[in-house]
Amino acid sequence: MFKGTTPPFRHEIATESGIIRAVHLDAYTTQCEMTGFGPKVVDTEMPRAPDLRRRLHCQNPRFDQDDLAKEQKVIIEEMKMIEDTPDELLTELFHAKYFPDHSLGRPIEGT
Repeated sequence: MFKGTTPPFRHEIATESGIIRAVHLDAYTTQCEMTGFGPKVVDTEMPRAPDLRRRLHCQNPRFDQDDLAKEQKVIIEEMKMIEDTPDELLTELFHAKYFPDHSLGRPIEGT
């Protein structure tokens, strides 16, 4: 999210997330080709969380080779973790059999 964001905006988000005591900025990808982003904050700061999430944006992405190599390692570890999580593994196996010739039959993280 932040790799191509200009430094003033990146600093503003970091400062604000510190102000609202964001515990974690999280992202996820679903089987239906959707990516979601959201901060996890303490309950007293919930009213301010949607504004922080709204201001996250994907403009001006930077595809630095070092960043891509690091992310590739993270994704490979996530692929290995699927095998250690029975419910996720079962879901992937089910989708592979139920949607054999469709993108829904392929793993979210790739192969």
